Amino acid sequence: MQESHCLGTNINGSGPRTVYLYDLFPIKSDIIQNDILNGIPLRDDTADFTLLDPPYLNVPAKYYGDHPSALSRLSEMEWFEAMEFIARDVWRITKPGGRVAILTNDYLKDKRFIPVGYRMLSLFEEVGFEAVALILDVHNNYVYNSNAFIVANAKRFRYRLNALRQIIVFGKNPTGD
Repeated sequence: MQESHCLGTNINGSGPRTVYLYDLFPIKSDIIQNDILNGIPLRDDTADFTLLDPPYLNVPAKYYGDHPSALSRLSEMEWFEAMEFIARDVWRITKPGGRVAILTNDYLKDKRFIPVGYRMLSLFEEVGFEAVALILDVHNNYVYNSNAFIVANAKRFRYRLNALRQIIVFGKNPTGD
């Protein structure tokens, strides 16, 4: 199972921040076990900022466990349906004027390009969010640390290793509309 980390800090010095960490498979005592497909256990209009880092479509399920609702176990269609549910629930908990960021990446499946970032942009805009920033994160470690099998398949099937992760930032209109 992948280990994940999250740190919540107050950068403007105005006071403490409350940070809730949720995961289907918590690995630390400060992370609350929650199945996001059952909703986020917060009241409406309470979150100033939400960071989503869902398992990517191209990550084998074995890295995220075998729970029936682990996102990595879902088919492509089911995964996007789950992301629509999540987008709507994040809209529910986000305060007017709040922000949401989602980490994602595009990928190839059976030589077919899946524009996950574009689909996330469309999904979150459909539920009412406005895109406010797109951050492209090049993580060279993926390319440099890829095992020989991954590199050999990239050469054999003539595709590029995806070392680009997208962070899409959305805002909820200050009036909540």
